[in-house]
Amino acid sequence: MAKRKKSAKKLRIFAPIIRGLTFLWRFIAKILGNSIRFIFRSSKELDPAHRRDGVAFFLFILALIFSAGIWFNLENFLGKATYSFLFGAVGQLAYLVPLIFIYFAYRIFRSPDETGDTGRITIGTLLILTSTTSLIHIVNGSVGTGATAIREGGGLAGYAISTLLIAVVTEVLAIPILVIFLIFGLLVITKTPLSRVFKQIGKLFKFGSSGIGNFRAKRAERLVADDFEISENPPFETPLVKDLVQEFEPEELDYEVELEDFDQITQPVPVVNSIKSEGTRPQQLLLSSDVKYELP
Repeated sequence: MAKRKKSAKKLRIFAPIIRGLTFLWRFIAKILGNSIRFIFRSSKELDPAHRRDGVAFFLFILALIFSAGIWFNLENFLGKATYSFLFGAVGQLAYLVPLIFIYFAYRIFRSPDETGDTGRITIGTLLILTSTTSLIHIVNGSVGTGATAIREGGGLAGYAISTLLIAVVTEVLAIPILVIFLIFGLLVITKTPLSRVFKQIGKLFKFGSSGIGNFRAKRAERLVADDFEISENPPFETPLVKDLVQEFEPEELDYEVELEDFDQITQPVPVVNSIKSEGTRPQQLLLSSDVKYELP
């Protein structure tokens, strides 16, 4: 009976404290709920452009926090927590996470209306991240269960995907499958179909073959020009050339003609005397009436 009385007294003492804590918890929960509902209700009333800017600013702030923890080794609770979280999630790829967040923030700032392209790039980025972390985990030789091995490899993401894939298709097939996923992610991000890639490769081969052909043709022309290069030395006489020249050139005279010889064969030129004209007066012709004259 005495024990029951003591327990009843203890309950009576702690009952008001429990009621007060319960009331305080409900009050805090109500305030938080009303605040969150007010914030979300107000955010819906914002202009869509401001909401997109808010998302971009949020991504940029996360990029700053991640860069402080990964690149600059921030020595506080936030820096250590960021380092442990990112390296535990994606392993060595954590060094690129701040750049990825900065890129998406910049893209939302620059082209907020291209939501379709942003979704496409997000899917391609996820494919690249998963395939890359898995490849890092396999190639790095850190397929272990310890936290250090996971951080030195591809993190929990790379560990989970690579372990499952190796268990299903072995490591020999897992690597080419992950490489295919990586290439597909790049094609999705760049919005490039595989057929266009093959066309570009064909153009490169054609350009290379035509370039080699042009190079060979120019080299042959240069060699021919070098073979028939005109020399500065005078040509030498050969019997064949001399015979041809004598055949086609007229025979030279054996004697010389002097200018004095031309005086002996000159002939005198006859001189014509001019007729002197006598001064006469002009006469008018008489016209008879029998003749009919017509002007031309």
